[in-house]
Amino acid sequence: MKMVGGIVAGIVAALACILLVQFIAHQIYPVGEFSLRDEEAVAAMIASLPVGALLFVVAAWLLGAMVGGAVAARLTGRTWAAWLIGALVAVAGIANVMMYPHPAWMQVAAVVAPAVGGLLGGHLAGRRAAAA
Repeated sequence: MKMVGGIVAGIVAALACILLVQFIAHQIYPVGEFSLRDEEAVAAMIASLPVGALLFVVAAWLLGAMVGGAVAARLTGRTWAAWLIGALVAVAGIANVMMYPHPAWMQVAAVVAPAVGGLLGGHLAGRRAAAA
């Protein structure tokens, strides 16, 4: 039960972190009104975004995996839980770049950023456990 609870808490923490970073990004780079069901409108919006806005997306993937991974690893006592959260964030990122056209560098970042975030999250949780 501890394992499942820690992983669920990690997923919730990752999602909350991603949403927070995206909220901040939308304050700095407002995107206006559009429907996610209109794939052409979404593709046009992504193509028109400045690099800074796209970097916020990558930062959200990185920080979401790191925070969620740290929470999961800390609560479960297992470093692999951080990797699981990183993998789940990567799957979501890959799904995102597959649904809508993104620059090639973001397609790579959809895998690399969550992997690095999961690694850092596991490392942070391990350091905190050792310090305690």
